Amino acid sequence: MGRLGRRESASGRMAPRAAVRMGSDPVGRLLARFAVPVVAGLLVSRFYILVDGMFVGQALGSAGVAATAIAMPFVTLLNALVMLIGDGGTAVVALRLGAGERQGAASVLGNALVMRLILAVVLGATVLWWADPLLGLAGASGAVLGQAKTYLVVTVFGTFALGFSLGIDTFLRAAGFPNRTLLVQVAGALANIGLDYAFVVAWGWGIAGAAWATVLGQGVSLVVTLALLFKRDMPFRLRVRDLRPDAPLMGCIALLGMPSFIVRGSDAALNLVMNALIVGYGAATAIGGDDALAVSGAINRVLQFALVPAIGIAVAARPLVGFNYGAGNRVRVRAIVRVALASGAACLTAVWLLVETDPALLMGLFGFHGETAAFAAWALRVSLLAMPILMVRITGTNYFQAIGGANKAILLTFCQQVVFLLPFIVAAPLVLPQLTGATPLESVFWGMLASDVASTALVAVFLLRDPALRRA
Repeated sequence: MGRLGRRESASGRMAPRAAVRMGSDPVGRLLARFAVPVVAGLLVSRFYILVDGMFVGQALGSAGVAATAIAMPFVTLLNALVMLIGDGGTAVVALRLGAGERQGAASVLGNALVMRLILAVVLGATVLWWADPLLGLAGASGAVLGQAKTYLVVTVFGTFALGFSLGIDTFLRAAGFPNRTLLVQVAGALANIGLDYAFVVAWGWGIAGAAWATVLGQGVSLVVTLALLFKRDMPFRLRVRDLRPDAPLMGCIALLGMPSFIVRGSDAALNLVMNALIVGYGAATAIGGDDALAVSGAINRVLQFALVPAIGIAVAARPLVGFNYGAGNRVRVRAIVRVALASGAACLTAVWLLVETDPALLMGLFGFHGETAAFAAWALRVSLLAMPILMVRITGTNYFQAIGGANKAILLTFCQQVVFLLPFIVAAPLVLPQLTGATPLESVFWGMLASDVASTALVAVFLLRDPALRRA
């Protein structure tokens, strides 16, 4: 990508009062300093997602959990487009700060804000207009359709009004202030949890209450983020002229954010396909299609929480890798990747063992009973089998994004979602029942496991062959 602008003196690379020295501190201590607040923030925010599902399940039963599962792919798609700007802008900021271009980083933030607001308005209005046909296409019907529409409309309203706030906190991390990112995440998540309990449990607002809690929680995060971005010790200052659109810069932001969009966007598309498969195959079982979909939605929430250590460490490593790569320090880049891989794999293995001790207890918190609870425990076990190795895949895609290798990151995420996951979940129900006696519904979960293993192996090959990670 080059130096992305004018180079300043080495003494001006970071603000004098920056929280950490990304190019000189010991790697292990530096990564821990960045990772602890990231993981803590993700734990709080993902804990809200987990608790939200439990509140909905206990208050509304399987139909409520199924409704959020039906609506979630569309919400994910909206957030994917918004986060494309945040993650791409963060990557460019880290590279510019590493190259000593402090004020150039401010123009990145300004252009990212403009892009984010335009996307939130246009896409929010589009989804609101097409809510009924989209949810019908996803397989929603009856009571589930009504609740899913309520959840989607309220949540998209929040994206329309506050969507440009999503992901702005990542610029604080790229600027060298991971603890401030933690503050943003904790403030929003605690507001979400408190409002969720009040709206859903105490006041009985049902599915609309869960959606409004999310919207208002985003508002809290936005206020805190903007306050922190304008503190005097930031390494760059946002000015009005930084909001002037710069087409080449916007293209660079979009390109580096594309892997994140592909991951989230393809997740949304695949969740639509998976929901259709689960509803269809579940209808032929004793638990029925709606309960099967509710189980899938609950497992997705558990997985989001269980993967927090890996995602947090990889996200924390990204600005460190970008800074040192931009500064030409390949030795530190290799060290950061090694430490991230080892620590993340250890955390994921510990989480996997913990969940394996009693998956039925965890699934019971979502309000499942009888045969549905038994199937939920089995499906959770299968879904977590590949967890100890997933750090390789998560680190790899974040690494290539951090060094400006957008093409490789896009290729890997495309293979993960389209080359492996989609064919496996479609083919497994057609093949495995003939070979193993598994039901088509069970085979969908086995297909997901196989795709996790295959995509992780591919990322491992790319990491081993990357020139910056190989010793001279």
